[in-house]
Amino acid sequence: MSDIELPKRTAKDLVHRTVKAGMSAIPFVGGPAAEFFDYFIRSPILKRQDEFVSKLALGLDRLQKNQIDIEILHNNQKFVTIVSQAMVISLRNHRKEKLEALQNAILNSAISNDSDIDLELMFLNYIDIFTPSHLEVLDYLNTNEFDLKGGSWSKYINEKIYEALNSIKPKYSDINYFNVIMKDLMDRELINPMTRNVPEETFYATVVTNMGKKFINYITISY
Repeated sequence: MSDIELPKRTAKDLVHRTVKAGMSAIPFVGGPAAEFFDYFIRSPILKRQDEFVSKLALGLDRLQKNQIDIEILHNNQKFVTIVSQAMVISLRNHRKEKLEALQNAILNSAISNDSDIDLELMFLNYIDIFTPSHLEVLDYLNTNEFDLKGGSWSKYINEKIYEALNSIKPKYSDINYFNVIMKDLMDRELINPMTRNVPEETFYATVVTNMGKKFINYITISY
C-alpha cells in the first residue's frame, strides 16, 4: 500500500485547535436570560474571538513563509498557555493597539522556544492592565530617549518628556493623567525614575530600563 500524504494544516487550523485545547472562557447561560446573553454578550464576544484568531493566523502564515515550522507549536505547552492567556485578555479588549500587542506577543512566543514563561505571562498582564496611552508613551520614550535625556551623559530624566508628549498629543496636557502613566511604568520597572533627587553616583544610561526594552521587543514584531 502506498503512503498517503495528508493535507498540510493551515495556520488558522492550528490556532483554532490551540484555542479549543487551551481555553473555554465564554460561559453558557440557560433559562430566561439565555436569549439576552447570546445576543448582547456571547455573540459579540465570539465575533471578537474569530477576528482575533483570523489576524493571528495571518501572522503565523508569515512566520511559516519565513521557514518557521508552526506544526510543532500544537504540542508546545508554553505556546498553548500563552495563546490561551492572550485570548482571554483579547475578549475583554477592543482597542487595536492592545490587540496588536497581544498578537505580536503570541508570535514572538512562537519564535522563542527558550524564553522565560514567567516573564512572558508578566508581560501579557502588562498588556491587559495598561491602556494604549501607556504603550504609546513607553514607545515614545524608547524611540526618543537620547534627546529626552538632554544628552547621553545626563544622570536623570528631565521635564522635557512632559513637554514633548504634550506637544504631540493634547491629552497629555493633563499633568495628573500624564503622571499616572509615568508612575505605572516606573512602578513596573519599565522606565527609570523621572526625578532630580538621585544620588550623585547614580547614572541612568537610558530612559527605558532593560526590562522595558524586553517588554517592547515582546509586543513588537517585524518580518
